[in-house]
Amino acid sequence: MAPGDRSRPETPPADPLTDRVLSFARTTLVPPVPASPLLRERSRAMRFDALEVPAEALKAAGRAGGGTLNDAFVAALMGAFERYHRAFGVELAALPLVVPISVRGRADLPAGNRLASTRLAMPVAGPGPAERVAESRRRVARVRTPATLRALDLLSRPITPLPGPLVRLVFTGMFRGNDLIATNFRGLPGGLSLAGARVLGITPFPPLLRGATSIALTTYGGTCHIGATLDTGAFTAPAAFAACLREGFAEVLALAPRHAATPR
Repeated sequence: MAPGDRSRPETPPADPLTDRVLSFARTTLVPPVPASPLLRERSRAMRFDALEVPAEALKAAGRAGGGTLNDAFVAALMGAFERYHRAFGVELAALPLVVPISVRGRADLPAGNRLASTRLAMPVAGPGPAERVAESRRRVARVRTPATLRALDLLSRPITPLPGPLVRLVFTGMFRGNDLIATNFRGLPGGLSLAGARVLGITPFPPLLRGATSIALTTYGGTCHIGATLDTGAFTAPAAFAACLREGFAEVLALAPRHAATPR
């Protein structure tokens, strides 16, 4: 729909498969969760921040909370958002979080990825780091059911049996009013060189895609490299959020005290 066009959005043609996927998408893939009132504005200005944490320490923190490295990553982000909102006197109950889900099947080639996006309503206010890790684990598990993965697979195919208007409707709803996209993708063991120089680290800076911020994590040489892209129209105090991000990771890393790691 063009800017300023107030006509009703496209409605996909009715058929049993379309109706099932659309109903499933509304309740599971794009759960209703209000966006943060503090991050409502958007602009064309961006800020980039980066930090590093030891991969083994983040894995251990995830295990301590009953989850994985990815769950520890999400828990740290929720802690950062809770701190940032509290600093402005805003209590945020839950956050719309877009995450990628792998839909690779046994027939897929071993190289490359097949990913689709889904949105989670992640609790922010109240729980501590261990509870956030466990909650991330539970919510991701809910969208890894066979029915959800089947719907995601159909929506993400370049050539899909679903009508185009349905695919557009689902993904427009998923990314509209989105506060955070969090991406964790497999990195490299290390030891790379570029033009004869040793590569010390690889930091990803993901696109915003209408969101207030996109934050990505990749691992290289035993270190998790985290890059954050912020819309400074949404984050009016970006330096404060960068500090909150470090505090969020420090809080989660403290779940595994034997590793004694701090973000840098």
